[in-house]
Amino acid sequence: MKHKILLFLSIFTFFLISNAQDTRSQYQQHADSLFQPLDKTQIPMGILYDRVVHLADLDTLSGLITNNTDPAIKTSSFHFLQAWKELYDASYDQNNLMKPKWLNALITEKRDANIVPIGVVNFLFNVLDSEAVQKNLIYLGADSLLYDVAGRTESPYYTREIFLASPLLEHIQPGAVTFQFPSNMLLQNNPVTITSLYIDFGEGQTATLTPGSSVTVQVQQTGERTLILTANFSNGSQKVIRAVLEIGGGGGGSMSGSNQRTQSTNAPIVPPCIPDAYMQADMPFADYTTVESRKGEIRVGYYFADCDVQQPSKHIVSFDASDPGHQIKVPDIYRLLYYHNNTTNFYS
Repeated sequence: MKHKILLFLSIFTFFLISNAQDTRSQYQQHADSLFQPLDKTQIPMGILYDRVVHLADLDTLSGLITNNTDPAIKTSSFHFLQAWKELYDASYDQNNLMKPKWLNALITEKRDANIVPIGVVNFLFNVLDSEAVQKNLIYLGADSLLYDVAGRTESPYYTREIFLASPLLEHIQPGAVTFQFPSNMLLQNNPVTITSLYIDFGEGQTATLTPGSSVTVQVQQTGERTLILTANFSNGSQKVIRAVLEIGGGGGGSMSGSNQRTQSTNAPIVPPCIPDAYMQADMPFADYTTVESRKGEIRVGYYFADCDVQQPSKHIVSFDASDPGHQIKVPDIYRLLYYHNNTTNFYS
């Protein structure tokens, strides 16, 4: 029975990735159904990481981030935001947690103010013991759902601890850059709290930030930069994580000095020029598992070379969930992608 539960969920995850558009919500619906009979008050932190797909791999990282973390282990703004979402989705009580979309909105506000926010996670969560059935702590019922074993001698849940810290922009421009540690971008339920964050920005520049404080540093060298962030905790311990930030190339995530680009309204703006925009399909699609018809939706960010004009010069086209039975040919796809305000289409 070892790893039976995780293997079952892994197989189901593969099935959903292959057959559904809304993979995460479908996975969570199934996981919640599987765990429905379990007494949730027995989950120490009320946050069961097995409810979500582990794309951020927090269960593994929890044992690897120490005061001497391997330099090869790095986070980034993308990884950090994924981790925040997974912890939020895994929580049974989300009342005291910030929604991921609200966090994105706050990041946009900071970005528009020419500030690079630094997010921090100091969080405890639970995972189900993969040998819980073998240890007779839970059992698989005739209905294929999981049940608590009465009078069990130990908990089927492990408590994990994760620390992450990262700038929440992918790109910045060289020059004078203001970094801030906003108190509302600290996701923390650990009783051992973070007191300060010591940051090595590279180029001989360091600073210590407390929640709510900021610092301006001179960033000159372009290319990929690895920041070293050391958290100081209330019990005197420390943990270290490295975070990747791109300086220069990629269009910039935070404009500094004379490098600022503005719209015609003279409001500072940085790519994506339309953050958190969503595109919805015209036609509903019948879900393979529930046969429920829904319109697919994706998040879209527009990156323009000139934010005044906002005219794409290079096009990237993404297709998802195309049925092989349709047998659509590549030239036919090109013919469908015609810009009415242009004299040429993609095929030419």
